[in-house]
Amino acid sequence: MPAWCTGNNPLLESVVFRHVRVCSTQTAAPEKKKIEFVLLIDPNGKVLGTRTKEEAVLFAKKHNYQLVKVDEHAEAKKRKIYKLVTTRDMLLDSNGDKGKPQKGAVKSLLASSKITDSDLDHKLKSIKKWLEKNSEIRVAISGTPEGSRQLEHIFEKFQASLGTEARFLQKRIKDGMLKFVITPPSEKKTQSQKKDEE
Repeated sequence: MPAWCTGNNPLLESVVFRHVRVCSTQTAAPEKKKIEFVLLIDPNGKVLGTRTKEEAVLFAKKHNYQLVKVDEHAEAKKRKIYKLVTTRDMLLDSNGDKGKPQKGAVKSLLASSKITDSDLDHKLKSIKKWLEKNSEIRVAISGTPEGSRQLEHIFEKFQASLGTEARFLQKRIKDGMLKFVITPPSEKKTQSQKKDEE
């Protein structure tokens, strides 16, 4: 057997090593592309099912629709929700939204007339945060039929704390239950307050 075939030849080892290194880099598995699935809804609100994002885009182009992201995630599947809309509807929605302030969520607040001052302060802080987000808060405070004076006192605390930051609507006391709605101040009031501050 010739000497160059034995394992002691450094030239042969370097050639073999380079060949193995080149071959191993060429045969490396390509990185898998992550496929994004979305929930697709037609213009009438009917669910068309789950598709890949690319399929949804192609479907929208084929039927002359635009894809609009409705919600970040569907309930349990953690899939983005897209709705098919016509270009005309998309323009009408964008023009209609400019003049109107966005309405926030409706929040509910339930409490007893035996609420402590610290708990009431905590709830009032929460209400202030909700009002900043333009939410409507529906408040119900339960008490006794004879305790209408105590319920009136709690309502006065709400008014004193929130002052001009909120509007109080539909206040009523019936059968030992105080109910009212708190909304952010109207646009006209906030604009006039800004002018007064300037």
